[in-house]
Amino acid sequence: MDKFNYDTLQSIVGQKVKASDDHDNELDQLVVIKVVRAIQDGDEFDAFCVLLEGSEDEHLPQNNYKLSHDAFGEAVLFLSPHDINKYEIIVSRKKGS
Repeated sequence: MDKFNYDTLQSIVGQKVKASDDHDNELDQLVVIKVVRAIQDGDEFDAFCVLLEGSEDEHLPQNNYKLSHDAFGEAVLFLSPHDINKYEIIVSRKKGS
């Protein structure tokens, strides 16, 4: 999860990441649309939001998914839909942990 950070995600905006379920079934490829620093980001916290877009034919319900890309490897993250094909990941973690 160390490589799943703001700088890495910012560098792959426009690229696809693979989404898999907890049984390693590949579900959809999601495009990283935007990465935005959150107001909590600073000396103590690493905080950002990742906006993704997928296929309208394969809606992913709110759940944990394994995302993978060469830039960050694999990370299991909570994906929250906010439209039929648009998703959001919120990261807020104490720096150094």
